[in-house]
Parts: sequence; C-alpha cells; structure tokens
Amino acid sequence: MLSPAMERTLIPTVVPPGAGHIDTVSTLAFAYLDLLFKVLQGTLSIMADLWCKTSGKTAVNPGMLSSLPVLAADTSATARARGLVCLTRDYLALWNDTRIPETIAPWAKADPRLDNAWFDGQ
Repeated sequence: MLSPAMERTLIPTVVPPGAGHIDTVSTLAFAYLDLLFKVLQGTLSIMADLWCKTSGKTAVNPGMLSSLPVLAADTSATARARGLVCLTRDYLALWNDTRIPETIAPWAKADPRLDNAWFDGQ
C-alpha cells in the first residue's frame, strides 16, 4: 500500500527466506543478487519515492514497478542498500553472498564512532 501523505510513500525492503506477508505487500523475486540490489538501490531513492507519490495511487502494482528505472551497478550504493537491509542474523546469507570490497568503506565517513570494519560482515 502507498500513503502519499506520509514522508516516504514507497518503502522497499528485502524479506529474508521463509518469511511471509499478507496481500497488502507487493513482492518481487530475483534470480540474481546483483539485479536485486540494482532494483533495491533504485526503489530506495528519493526519485522513485517521488514517482510513486505523484502518481496519486494508493497501491503498488506491476505497471508502476516496471516503470521505475533499474540503476547501473554501483558498489557504494550496493554497500549502502546492503547495510540498510541486512540488520539481523536472518540476513546473514545475503550479507555473506554480497561481499563489498574493504576499499569501499572510506566513503562512509571519517568518524571514529562508527567502525568501518562493519563492512567485513563480522
């Protein structure tokens, strides 16, 4: 469901294997993790949210989703998306299957309060 009156209208996530949901959730399945993260990067963007918000629709449908762009692969965007969805042990396999090079961590910040080692999956 979409709520154009809220701050964010399109709220994407990755559901771990074995989880279920009710009919008010639209689901996409991906054969390849790189495609999953390309689509996730796009749907997390403010531009995709604006597209859905200005559509005036109150529910996501296949036509709306197919009109959203699929972004080119971007390692730093994949790292951000991966960090947003892989928050519990339920996502451990996804985290381990999508290794991000250690060299990507410096884009995050130069702040000692958040250890860049979190990218190593430990």
